[in-house]
Amino acid sequence: MYAPKCKEKNHFEREITLFCLHPRCQKKWGCQKCFSQYHKSHIECCISVSEFEDQVVLAKKKIREIVEMKFSDAIIQLDEASELLVKKIKDVINSVQRASEIIQDQIFKELELFDYLIDGFQSLSFTTSLENEYLDRVIQLMMPDKLQQMADYKPSQIFQLLQYSNQVLDQANKFTIYPLDEIALGIKLKEFQEGQYTLAVKEYNQNNIGICYLLTEGRLNKIGQYDNGVRSGMWSEVLYYNNNRDFSITFRGQYQQGVRVNKWFYYDQDQSVIGGGQFQEGLKIGLWIEPEVFLGKWGKIVVINKGEYVNGVKHGEWTTIYGNRGQVGGGMYLQGQKHGYWTEVEGYAGFWCSIGILNQGNGIKVGMWLISDLNAGQIDGGNYSQIGLKEGLWTEVEVHVGVECSIILLHLGDYKYGLKQGNWKVLDICRNQIGGGQCKGYKKGTWLEIEVCVGWRCSQILLHQGEYKKGQRVGVWNIYKEGCDTILGGGNYIQDQKDGKWTDIQIFCGYYSTKTLILTGDYSVDRRIGKWVISEQQEGVIGGGMYSRYGEKQSDWIEVDMQVGWRCFVILISEGEYNNGKRSGLSITKLYKGNQLGGGCYNKYGFKEGGWKEVEVHVGVGKYLTLFHIGEYRGGVRTGKWVVQNEQREIVSSGFYTKSGSKDGEWVEIQAHDGIEDTITLLHQGEQNHGVRVGRWNIQKPNKEQIG
Repeated sequence: MYAPKCKEKNHFEREITLFCLHPRCQKKWGCQKCFSQYHKSHIECCISVSEFEDQVVLAKKKIREIVEMKFSDAIIQLDEASELLVKKIKDVINSVQRASEIIQDQIFKELELFDYLIDGFQSLSFTTSLENEYLDRVIQLMMPDKLQQMADYKPSQIFQLLQYSNQVLDQANKFTIYPLDEIALGIKLKEFQEGQYTLAVKEYNQNNIGICYLLTEGRLNKIGQYDNGVRSGMWSEVLYYNNNRDFSITFRGQYQQGVRVNKWFYYDQDQSVIGGGQFQEGLKIGLWIEPEVFLGKWGKIVVINKGEYVNGVKHGEWTTIYGNRGQVGGGMYLQGQKHGYWTEVEGYAGFWCSIGILNQGNGIKVGMWLISDLNAGQIDGGNYSQIGLKEGLWTEVEVHVGVECSIILLHLGDYKYGLKQGNWKVLDICRNQIGGGQCKGYKKGTWLEIEVCVGWRCSQILLHQGEYKKGQRVGVWNIYKEGCDTILGGGNYIQDQKDGKWTDIQIFCGYYSTKTLILTGDYSVDRRIGKWVISEQQEGVIGGGMYSRYGEKQSDWIEVDMQVGWRCFVILISEGEYNNGKRSGLSITKLYKGNQLGGGCYNKYGFKEGGWKEVEVHVGVGKYLTLFHIGEYRGGVRTGKWVVQNEQREIVSSGFYTKSGSKDGEWVEIQAHDGIEDTITLLHQGEQNHGVRVGRWNIQKPNKEQIG
């Protein structure tokens, strides 16, 4: 090692000979004279240059061993252990499933005996039925004690199965899942689930004081704070959220010692107040306005429920309001339970409602209930028994709503004690039969089932034809397009699980036309295995790859992402490698039959790493808008400065991500919306504070014209 010269004034240019390893020493290196002056009290911590060099080499060697060995050994061991755990859980599931099938089969056999006897009473074979060898068995089953024994038997078995589930859940809860920040950055984060969202708390000290974040696609968005383990101060809780942030509803207000207090408000994605009310000691009181969301493939509708709470319980008259239509539903609550005459809004986009009576005090539907279209009026419905079970002839409605078209299917058949019985028909809105089959509390025999895809102004119906045995698909099932006798896809089922050679079909509906993706390969117990090929009906083979025997993607893959527009389709191709179901190495994104648009690298753990160029496509009428998100990932988390470029490589959006992946500082965010004529882009400019918008935010058009 080359030894530099000392910089001390009185012994300038003397050769540096010693290093000091004392943690509080301010002068870590110097010549012999330096150390005799400054290091007398801890001379034992001083070592020569050659010794220091040896220790540096040794430390480097140890660090390299840690880098190369520690994680890899642990990950291999964890992977092996997880495979064993998954196998054991699957063995438990298979055992439970076999046991439940045996139990269900026994009960079905008893039901068939009763059906046989009842059919005999209603036919000329009455005397034959009386002489039947099974008659004694049926009489035994009719005894009250025997019926009660059967009534108790199945719930006890179900309870035992639930105990198995709780045991598995208890074991799963014992695992601590460490977020990326805790592993890669050494920041203490505690993850937990709240509804369908993942939250994480960053803990700063032993008093459990920390900021709570919403985790979305590797990003952290601040929503509140904990103090001594309970929620405190202002919170912004998520009710509805999608990753594009073009739709969200948040619930904002104040906590005191973990209890909601004072006014709380509902906000939409534009930060407009759409509801709210008052809390008192954690209970809702007084008048409340609450949003309810109906989500569909092509959009969403928000209806408003308005009424009064008494000590946290709904009471009195509640109304449902939908936009300019005004009131579309509602009824009375008694101590938190619906009762009396009610109109309930159901289904996608609030287009459907059920009208009927609920028993006072217990909220059970009874008597005749009508199903109506808010535009066209009554379609049909059926009757509920006094204990809330569907009974007799019913017409049930299945709705698939597009932008300017919809498909309505009617399911027509009989209920007995809440179970479907006899012949059930599937009709279109003109009452033409297009599907159906037999039921006996479960589907049996040959069935023709309907799969619907709806776009803007076009739709496509797929017909699935095959056999049911005791409610499970078995044997060969074929897939057809409506109006065509040519088999498009299908394969074999074993006890409701796909097995052997299969052709899966995916339909994408646009403005006037559809695209069909055909996926061909093998299944083993409902898991894809071996080679799979992805084809487009007109273009031929456009993608595919290999699955392992465990159903995980393996080796090189060409994946297909079909972007649906008003009058055109855009096929995005992603080329890269998988290792045990996780992305690995270089991945590129390009247009089908086009040039590369973006890409980046995945680390060996399947997380994005280093520089990335991500592609966002919005398809309009006959053309599409492409945005490029450019920046750096660290362990799957966006960090540092990110910019968004348009197709002309102009920067249209930019901002900064913290090490934990939350937006911070000044931001210009771009939001693209697929309009009827074209894709509309708006710029939202303002300040982020650890993932939370603060202060004044301006909304601009791309030409910088401010509109909000």
